[in-house]
Amino acid sequence: MNLSPRQLRILVSLSETLSFSRTADRFHMTQPALSRIVRSMEEALGTRLFHRTTRSVRMTDDASALVRIAQRMLDDYDTGLDAMGGVIERRGRRLSVAALPSLAAMLMPQVALSVRATVPDARIEVRDALSDATLDLLRGRAVDFALTSADPSQSEIRYEEFLRDRYVLLSRRDDPRLDAGQPRDLASAIDLGLISMPRGTAARLYADSAYLQLDMQFRPVMEFEHLATIGKFVEAGFGVALLPCLAAMMIQDRDLVIHNLMGAPERSLGIVSLRGDEPGHLAGLAVQAIRACVQELIALEPERLKG
Repeated sequence: MNLSPRQLRILVSLSETLSFSRTADRFHMTQPALSRIVRSMEEALGTRLFHRTTRSVRMTDDASALVRIAQRMLDDYDTGLDAMGGVIERRGRRLSVAALPSLAAMLMPQVALSVRATVPDARIEVRDALSDATLDLLRGRAVDFALTSADPSQSEIRYEEFLRDRYVLLSRRDDPRLDAGQPRDLASAIDLGLISMPRGTAARLYADSAYLQLDMQFRPVMEFEHLATIGKFVEAGFGVALLPCLAAMMIQDRDLVIHNLMGAPERSLGIVSLRGDEPGHLAGLAVQAIRACVQELIALEPERLKG
């Protein structure tokens, strides 16, 4: 026995009107079509539901019992539809973004404010993670899009570059090796005792590749995954950090200073989404805000950041 919600609604309507003509009009069908539906329900249930004469329609006892059950089922069904609609509506007000820590810190607060200005009750989740983890979150559909470095040749993703982020040196303000105003080049910087992100991260990959092009192997004196830790060790005098400009800006304070680096590599940063996915309303608002915020950052560091 398998009755559809529409069949149940017809049964309930007939119990209310006791009229095939009025029920047929209510459901925009002919009386013969309605009669066929009633017969199909009777066959499925194995019992008669209505006694019909030329002058009247009377429900059977089985039909009366079934109507009470059908009404409860339809109430539950309608409640479930309303709940599903609420979930979909709430999802339309939720935005989830995975971002490299420097992008999460330097872009997303302003982006979130911009989105909230248009959609005040928007729920915004920012998950800061290293490059591989951001892409894993995207592929697992845990986020709407990612802000990271990615290989645009990967078939399943769409990559929109929005920034070229030049590598710089970050040192103590009183480091005598870097106070002459003459920028170091990549080859001579190796003697400063460089602190870097660990091998396997996108930030480290760019640095390793740049030194390989010079026929040199990059061997940092220290490696840390978290930028705040790198900043503290530079501040304590353990070395000079080799970082993308945005990462250095994120941890720079009054005791640390950023230096240009001749021949420095540039990392590509962009918006990564799954190919074939269309951005929702909030994602579209966020992308617009990201582009505007990137232009503001470029204005702050035009020599080190390029659009």
